[in-house]
Amino acid sequence: MSRAPRVVRVGSVVTTALILGVWPSLAAALTATTLSVTNSPDVFITELQTTSTTASEEFIEIYNNTDHDVDFADLANGGKDLWKLQFFSSTSTASGAPDWTKPSATVSLGGVIAAHDYFLLSSAQVQNAVTTVYKPGGIDPDQTYTARLSDTGGGLQLVDATSSVVTAHDRVVWQKPTDGQLLPDGVLATPTASGSLQRLPNEDGQYVQEDGSLAAFAPETQLSPKDAWAAPEVVQDPAQSNADDTSASGNPADGTATDSQDTGTPPATPADRAAQAEPVITELLPNPAAPQNDTDNEYVELYNPNTTTFDLTGYTLEAGTSTLHDFTFSEGASLPPQSYTAFFSSLTKVALANGGSQVRLLSADNEVVSESAAYTTASEGQAWAWDGSTWSWTTTPTPGAGNVFTVPLVAGSSKTAAPPVAAKSKAKVMGVSTTKKPAKKPSTKTTKKPAKKLAASAGTSQPGVAPDASQTTPIHPWTLAAIGVAAILYGVYEYRVDIQNYFHQRASNRAARRAARAEA
Repeated sequence: MSRAPRVVRVGSVVTTALILGVWPSLAAALTATTLSVTNSPDVFITELQTTSTTASEEFIEIYNNTDHDVDFADLANGGKDLWKLQFFSSTSTASGAPDWTKPSATVSLGGVIAAHDYFLLSSAQVQNAVTTVYKPGGIDPDQTYTARLSDTGGGLQLVDATSSVVTAHDRVVWQKPTDGQLLPDGVLATPTASGSLQRLPNEDGQYVQEDGSLAAFAPETQLSPKDAWAAPEVVQDPAQSNADDTSASGNPADGTATDSQDTGTPPATPADRAAQAEPVITELLPNPAAPQNDTDNEYVELYNPNTTTFDLTGYTLEAGTSTLHDFTFSEGASLPPQSYTAFFSSLTKVALANGGSQVRLLSADNEVVSESAAYTTASEGQAWAWDGSTWSWTTTPTPGAGNVFTVPLVAGSSKTAAPPVAAKSKAKVMGVSTTKKPAKKPSTKTTKKPAKKLAASAGTSQPGVAPDASQTTPIHPWTLAAIGVAAILYGVYEYRVDIQNYFHQRASNRAARRAARAEA
């Protein structure tokens, strides 16, 4: 009887062992994300405010420290480099540095930050169908997001993701100390409600590495978004022939003055809407994850591609395929320029069916100006989002911010669903440019009022510049190959007698057949 079936079984055993034992490790190695910390940051976090008159008013300022523009979504290369702000809870930072690989929330950055210029993000909220954007110091933000910073404590990390490598450019950690509490090294005290944490420039007004660490932060009572310090009113000379204003404000450091009424881009009126691009539906959350619920936490997100505020008066959100639910925006409702705004079911009462639906935006003339693709059954906690070319599911809802695509797992397996087209910047999706005005030079940063250093040196240095101990190190492919070869050799050794008998039997059979043919 031939030994071939047993040899086949041996090969099957070895092959199965390789698939089950080696391939998962190889797959994990190829998909592992490595977090590294750069020694030459391109972009810094330069100021943040955790709360103002209300807890929903906050802002983050970042600065381009290079001589070239930085495209946060790298549209020229198909959206390869994705810049993000990662948020960490007060619980994760209570003992000092958190696990920097596990943020509690993420906001993707969009647009372009010019060389040696600032980029301002501030919070926005919707109440009674009216969007309110926080403008620290009267400065219009470049991007809005849902308030996430807590004055209790937390952390903020600025990263850019290139393929499997995530590079951290800057970090800051803060906590509100209790009576007599000594904060861990590298953790800053929460600023006052009217103040902020500001990065200290060097004597030349530049942000540089100092003694192997990033420049320190310090609390300030006076806000400085985009380097615009508030100044007392300056009364003009009544004798000036062309004086039609009684006051002006400007930068106290360089003596320039600007019109005190110039607080940013004026909102568009209904008459201006004909010249504007229509808003676009960019994200839906039909089935919020517990403890959230359908009644209050479902939402429809709209994006305004214009550089001016868009007036939503008379526009209608309509959801459903057979049974329709709608909400009409009242007078005064608006969308901030080039921003994402989420309208929750607690306000609109628009129900998004978990079993499948579709959402449309209708103009005041009852014409459909934007609509989502129809979705089927909505899994809990997954958002139906637009990635620039198609609609797909993501397990990372981002109300009020650019979409983040995390591919859902296929039920009952470790495989993921077919990946969507790579996410692109909303600026490109809507066909508008977010390139900012010409950059300020580095020397202009010297206009920022010098911040006093903290009384004690502990807690002023920027944490985490050394390589991260928590980063994931992938298994080297040659190590996996060696394991596979060793498994094969062990199988050959274990069944060496069977293999020898098999080949001996084949040789004997061939000899017998040759003898028979010769005799015939």
